[in-house]
Order: sequence, then structure tokens, then C-alpha cells
Amino acid sequence: MKLQSFVNGMLVGIVLGILYAPDSGAASRRKLRRRTEELKDSLMDAYLIVSGDISEKIEKVEQLSENWTNTSIR
Repeated sequence: MKLQSFVNGMLVGIVLGILYAPDSGAASRRKLRRRTEELKDSLMDAYLIVSGDISEKIEKVEQLSENWTNTSIR
């Protein structure tokens, strides 16, 4: 939920910034393209962090499960 709020806030900020910017259409499009690329990079970074955290948690659960199974068999 926090990531979605972050993304929504960034999108609103980008749109408002472009609407109120005193730039020409070409300059606004360049800014939009650049900010869109920055947003994409931020989202990719967030995805990599979250997926890494999830992978670590899955590994811990697998280890605990294996330890529990080995202890139960004895």
C-alpha cells in the first residue's frame, strides 16, 4: 500500500509540475520523458528491494521447515 501511495504521489506531482510549468511544449515533453524515466528507475529499485526481501524470507522459511522436519524425524 505504501508503494502505491508513493507512485500515485509521484504521478500527481509530475502532472501538476508539467501543467504549471512555463516551458514550451517540446521542453515539457522532454521533462516528462526524463521524469517518466526517473519514475521507472525508482520503481525498478523498489521492486528489486522488495523481491530481495521476499526471497530472503522464503529462504528462512525453507530452512526452518527443513530444520523442523529433520528434528521431527529423529
